[in-house]
Amino acid sequence: MKNKQDKNSVGDVIINIIVVIILIFVFIMTLNILLSNGKGYISMFGTSAIAVKTDSMNGDQADSFAQGDLIFIKILEGNEHTTERQNLQVGQIVVYISDDVDGDGRQDLISHRIVDTEVGADGTVMNLLVKGDNPMAIETTKISTAAVIGVYTGKISGLGNFFIFIHQPMGFGLVVVLPSVLIVVYCAYVVIKNIKDTKKATEKTVLTEEEKEKIRAEVIAEMNSKENGEK
Repeated sequence: MKNKQDKNSVGDVIINIIVVIILIFVFIMTLNILLSNGKGYISMFGTSAIAVKTDSMNGDQADSFAQGDLIFIKILEGNEHTTERQNLQVGQIVVYISDDVDGDGRQDLISHRIVDTEVGADGTVMNLLVKGDNPMAIETTKISTAAVIGVYTGKISGLGNFFIFIHQPMGFGLVVVLPSVLIVVYCAYVVIKNIKDTKKATEKTVLTEEEKEKIRAEVIAEMNSKENGEK
């Protein structure tokens, strides 16, 4: 009996740990979707990243990346980063705002490498000439430094596919909605189970008190019987 109770306790602890992990995961995914909505990039805990949607940077450079990768960027938006944007060098990979690429009706973020710069009369960089690493990407695009929102710092291959997936209706349903529903069902099960266990424990306690009272009555009756017999 004791071994069975110990096994049940261990099982409950494991299940609770799994539920907590799922809750944290769902919270992070929901936060990711909310924070990246409208910006095009993920920004959490001081780190910003972009899920790569095209193969334009799939080249032979050490820092090239492919469609489906997750790239990390240092955000350079705002007036406080004006000097950093103007100090960008040829060879760096920048992220900038472009027209709709994937057909969803919204502006997209493009990540391309700087191949040349245009310097103004005062010596500051005014425009950047950027191009993808993919050998098929023959077009060079001119962008202003003001259009740059970030600079590439690193990547995780393949992870971008997951973030692209969870931003789709099916992905959101499977990764966020379904686990949330399962957790609600499990919590309801735990509440009902605890109510039943409490009721059983109360009934057992009441029954035990009744048994004690019966024993007391029997003892008293036996003692009275002995006293009467001695007399």
